[in-house]
Amino acid sequence: MSKILMVTFLSLVVSSVVWADEEVTCAGGAGISIVGGVSGVTYCKSKNTMDWWNAVAWCDGLGKRLVDLSVDCGFTSTSNKCPNLSRVGDGTYVWTATPKGATLAHVVNPATGTIYDGSERSTPKWNAALCR
Repeated sequence: MSKILMVTFLSLVVSSVVWADEEVTCAGGAGISIVGGVSGVTYCKSKNTMDWWNAVAWCDGLGKRLVDLSVDCGFTSTSNKCPNLSRVGDGTYVWTATPKGATLAHVVNPATGTIYDGSERSTPKWNAALCR
């Protein structure tokens, strides 16, 4: 009986270690690594949502910059999709460095790659930082 308990215990320990390795972290565990679907570039997405100004500071603290739609997505004014950031994350929108007017910044949904015209930079909403 004790051998069965020991084998069960060890299998649970080993499976939990394997499970933890499936999510690759960045920023000392405060972020999640995301690999661009087209470019293969590894990005760091914050686990917490924040306003645009804090997203810029968070990336800067990592020695990185917020993603730029023209660089990371081939963005043009007529494009509303980012194939590179499609199917690479959950539905948490991410801030970009690309402005929309004086007070807005474009955001991307990394689950669909859809680029949205903008969110108010000073409003935390549901947007996370995505750094390159």
